[in-house]
Amino acid sequence: MTGIDRHEQISAGAVSRARRVAGRAAIAIGLAFALSLCAPRAEAQITYIGSFEGHDYYANRTQLTFSNARLGATALGQQLGATAYLASVTSPQEQQFLACATGGGYFWLGLIRNGNPPTPRDRYRWVWDSGEPYVYDQTFWCPGEPSDQNGVEDAGLFGWGAGGCWNDIGPWVAGSQVTSSLIEVVPAP
Repeated sequence: MTGIDRHEQISAGAVSRARRVAGRAAIAIGLAFALSLCAPRAEAQITYIGSFEGHDYYANRTQLTFSNARLGATALGQQLGATAYLASVTSPQEQQFLACATGGGYFWLGLIRNGNPPTPRDRYRWVWDSGEPYVYDQTFWCPGEPSDQNGVEDAGLFGWGAGGCWNDIGPWVAGSQVTSSLIEVVPAP
């Protein structure tokens, strides 16, 4: 246990307080520092949103590209002494939990198209960042998705429509369209 109140927004100050409370040695790469490398002008806005089947979930509301969101997830895991990655949604129950917990908005998932470069046959070939197997299920995707529009939409986005349905989008997008990422944390045994 890190001593972090899970309902408290994690910021540079909260990380500092958590270190004092837990009495842990300083962690080599602090969350705020790691995120500052990703988005120097963005303040980390990572909030605990709940637990599902033994995993904890956080919403990072910092505007980041897919690659930088992955770095932010890894940094949070290091900070908490756990394994963390962009969320893998593997059941309708988990999808419903996240749709309720997030309260809306666009979030990067840990879902990336498999195929380099993707071909039309690869439309349904995706992999989870966590290493969990991806099983295609159209019920998670918004109508007409994944579309791979212009052949460049290779990352999964949660919250594009009702119930948190997914869209595929270019992984370099950040800003007004993508404002957050979902981070899944597997507590250390």
